[in-house]
Amino acid sequence: MSTTNFFKSKNDNEIVALFNREVGSTAWVSARGNYLGELRKEFIRRAIDFTIVSNYSGGFNLNKKVRLVDKVLVFI
Repeated sequence: MSTTNFFKSKNDNEIVALFNREVGSTAWVSARGNYLGELRKEFIRRAIDFTIVSNYSGGFNLNKKVRLVDKVLVFI
């Protein structure tokens, strides 16, 4: 199953849980970068406002966990 299909098979809260699973990890490999890029695309596809965790370079700020409130990510 491709990453895109994997994300499409999840509901919004499951997608947020996948993001939260990455919070605090300092490991970095290209596969993780690709995974996070696909996760970002999925937030966009679902019209989830992830501004609070978006950084200036087009990636994610992975310092704090979030929850979903009315299609907007907010810090827990």
